[in-house]
Amino acid sequence: TLKGTPPPTQHQPGYIMLLEEFDLTLSDDEDGIIAQLPEPVTSVKCESQFLQSAAAAANNNDDDAVDDYGGEGLKPATTGGIGLWSLWTRNFKSPLLMLLDLVDNAVDAAMQQEENEFTGRVQIYRDLYEVMPEQTYTTGLCIRNNAKEIAPLKEVLQLFISAKANSGSDSIGENGVGLKQSCAALSDLSFVLAKNGPREFELGIIAKALQKNDGVFLPCFAFKEGDGGKTIGQQMLEMFTKPKYKEVAACVAEYGKVRSGGNPSLERGVARLSKHFDDMNHKFFDSPHVFEVIIDKLVHHGRSSDATGAQDMNVAVRDIINELQHEIPRRYLHLDDSFKFCVGKKELTFKYWPERLVEFTKLEIPVRSQIPWSRDFGEMTPDSYELRVFLGFDRYRIADPETGLKRHKGCSLYIYSRACGRMIQYESDARNMLGLAAGGTEFCQALTVIIDDTEARLPLDPTKQGIAFGNQAYGHVHKENLYAIVGCMVKFYYKHHLKKFGGKKTILSAKIGDFVHTELPENLKTCGNSELTDYGVRFIHTKDNRIQVDHTFSIGVEHGPDTIFRLLSETQDGRKAAKGKAPIDRVSRPTLSPAKKKQQVAKVDKPPAKKKQHVAKASTLPAKRKQHTAKVDKPCGGKRQRTAKITRLPAKMKGIRSSRRSRGKPKRYGDNSDPGSDEDDQDDNDSISNMDNSKVKTEVNGGENDEHPIDLCSSSDDEDDLVPANISPNSSPN
Repeated sequence: TLKGTPPPTQHQPGYIMLLEEFDLTLSDDEDGIIAQLPEPVTSVKCESQFLQSAAAAANNNDDDAVDDYGGEGLKPATTGGIGLWSLWTRNFKSPLLMLLDLVDNAVDAAMQQEENEFTGRVQIYRDLYEVMPEQTYTTGLCIRNNAKEIAPLKEVLQLFISAKANSGSDSIGENGVGLKQSCAALSDLSFVLAKNGPREFELGIIAKALQKNDGVFLPCFAFKEGDGGKTIGQQMLEMFTKPKYKEVAACVAEYGKVRSGGNPSLERGVARLSKHFDDMNHKFFDSPHVFEVIIDKLVHHGRSSDATGAQDMNVAVRDIINELQHEIPRRYLHLDDSFKFCVGKKELTFKYWPERLVEFTKLEIPVRSQIPWSRDFGEMTPDSYELRVFLGFDRYRIADPETGLKRHKGCSLYIYSRACGRMIQYESDARNMLGLAAGGTEFCQALTVIIDDTEARLPLDPTKQGIAFGNQAYGHVHKENLYAIVGCMVKFYYKHHLKKFGGKKTILSAKIGDFVHTELPENLKTCGNSELTDYGVRFIHTKDNRIQVDHTFSIGVEHGPDTIFRLLSETQDGRKAAKGKAPIDRVSRPTLSPAKKKQQVAKVDKPPAKKKQHVAKASTLPAKRKQHTAKVDKPCGGKRQRTAKITRLPAKMKGIRSSRRSRGKPKRYGDNSDPGSDEDDQDDNDSISNMDNSKVKTEVNGGENDEHPIDLCSSSDDEDDLVPANISPNSSPN
């Protein structure tokens, strides 16, 4: 039965426009399918792509079928439903990621907020069947959300076609397969329910039992409340008892099987679906547009050894809800307080990182997507974009707040994407990826790096489990540029705070651990709404092809009011420094005047004569050692002459040590200790007085107001243009 509107003035293939409701008789003809209408309406040829002759469907290889597509080899390939279903079940790494793909769709729809009065809502809850007040069965999981509008289910259930494909950064979904794939991976039977208006409802079925080798079958049905004086349940029961819907009826009856060992029941299945429609219509904040996914009898879940049947399903759903309550606040970065997200009976808040990170910092850095960073260094190229990076030390990874036990404290990297801030990739130890020293406990202390790709510049893989740089023509360049610039900022940030405590990693860990039991303020904000500490630094391109911070220019620090945990040096908080020595706490270097900079470069280019004389004396050391060794062999007076010779060595030969090292312990190489422990921190006496040993350029303009707080200055090709980073503005080199 079809219902339409008056036909248009011009014929449109693919549609049948009718003035009234008619019973149509479909019959095969050599010209296609003929729809026979009652008199006085004449027969109309059906050219819709959704109707196909039964004979043609049974035999797709005959000559007539080939001619319909224009010749041999032009016929479209057939997608086998059984094979595609099997593929869907093996695309995810964990059940959590399967569920998050469904949560993404709910968040995308609920975030369509163009009007202030609209409140996005997502609700995840158990699918229960109550036999009596004291006998309730858990059969699965439900995900419900509201939206500004919902597309018809016949479009939602299409394969590899998505209305969100060109939505840019607004939506996380883009491939038109997430809903179907996630449902197939989680269960052999799922239902999709939609409400569009107070009376319009739709039901879609995603079932393994409906799939055939000759196609993918995802049926959907529309119902109208009160149509013909019948409820939605009565309409479903009347439809699914027809012989042509017997396979669909079997799926609904399976939903009516509420306990292990029970019998399928079509009436019970229809009653359960009707209750979901009624709750969507009357018990979900009067939302006119509601979407819901029912995952029945989850397949991929952990099974308890002493629980079977209904107990097992109840335990599995309980564990999933507990995991989602913990993971969803960590997985979404930019859902604010106006977004209502409820899992089980717990309402979630999305302040995961502001609650955890010490010295929480926000930086904006320029990244190129096509041109290598070393080419025309410092220039803003057309392919450049602004990337937001958050940095901090995780106070809960330093030690468990309940047990006090140490946790993994490596440099962790989190990559988030899109407007909702969905976490795409996680690396527990990203030091090698970011080009940082990976030996010992360097760059650990629960250092946390968050890349926030709000502009959707990073390409995602179809299941949103990683960054697919291979999808871009210059993906390898984009990847190198991204990690090079982020790694440089991480290195600066870490050493800037380590320097507050004289380079003592043990002290830094202890200071971070002091915040484990600190109470949080009541007005804590989400990441996107927080005013965090920011730094203004300049980068240089060194001769050994690295990006480094230029320490000949002042480092601007703007402390954010929403950075609630701050690291203060021993002198800043009034306590005595370790071993009675005040550690270095130099925030910035004064900006050099042009005359001072010219004088400094001249001094570096022409070392003093005393330094040359010192080097010449050092070159005579082998000869003195030879003479000393010969005199030690004498039986008489050897020891006396030996002592005399040692005392006559040049004074500078006896006391030479690098200004970067303490006098306690020699430099160590090849430290392979566990990055998650502090065993090396106890004896590490390294004192960091400067940010890096490499050479940097000073002949740049420090007085300009640059467009970006993180500035890239031009590169240097001559060694004479580079000066050591440890030269202070008012001192001459030793």
